[in-house]
Amino acid sequence: MESNTLSPRAVLLIALEAMGGQVLGRTLLQKRMYFVGELLGEDLGFRSHFYGPYSSLVHSEAVQASTLGLLQESSSTGSSVPGERGRVDYSLTEAGLDTAQRAAVMRADEAKQIRKAVDRLLQACGELDGTSLSIAAKVHYILARRSNGHMSGEQIREEALKLRWNVPAEKVAAGVDSLLALKLVEVVESEP
Repeated sequence: MESNTLSPRAVLLIALEAMGGQVLGRTLLQKRMYFVGELLGEDLGFRSHFYGPYSSLVHSEAVQASTLGLLQESSSTGSSVPGERGRVDYSLTEAGLDTAQRAAVMRADEAKQIRKAVDRLLQACGELDGTSLSIAAKVHYILARRSNGHMSGEQIREEALKLRWNVPAEKVAAGVDSLLALKLVEVVESEP
């Protein structure tokens, strides 16, 4: 996908449409958009944050889209993510769906790539909740941005601690499995 052909808001809306028009929780939205960006090779502004890779750009675009009536935010108490007090769900409105579809018509090739990335993500990790996808995103962030891509589980945990991320040892393997399913990492044979 060429850089800067679609606005970040259009990418978000097209991705949300491909996700069925709804995402349950900010964490899940952030982590799904992280992987969409990675699959597209697009920088959506993700940086290290307490719950894993986080993009203030994605958050800002979701808030602005909500203000413009393109997304509907609904809040609920309780969350499956430790430390979060409540959950904010996002749903495309009719205006949001119309905007996504118009953008997709204007930039058909880019929209096709976004939809393909979302399909790949949902096929590989669609069953994962925000917490599990957060672990996978943390593992990927470490492998992609803080190493040469080859680390042991213990090295990943050590690097996670440097970022103030708690990545339990038993969850690292599950995160790597998700990345393998997405084909974002390769299995490296260990030397005898």
